[in-house]
Amino acid sequence: MTLEQQFYHHNFMSRAQKVDKKEDLVEILDLLHANFLVQKRLFKNLAKEVSDMGVDLPNLKTLLEK
Repeated sequence: MTLEQQFYHHNFMSRAQKVDKKEDLVEILDLLHANFLVQKRLFKNLAKEVSDMGVDLPNLKTLLEK
C-alpha cells in the first residue's frame, strides 16, 4: 500500500475498533462488500474494453507496484 493508503486504512481500522453494535458492523461489511464487487466489475469491464481496442495490458506485477 502507498503511504496515503496506509493512512486511510489505519484511520478506518481505528474507527472500526470503536464499533460496538453487531448491526453497525454488518452495515459496514455490507458497504465494503458492495464496493468491492463494483470495483471488481469496473476493472473487469475496463480491462476487456482496453483489450478489445488492441491495447496491450501491463502485467500484474507492474500494476501492483507502489
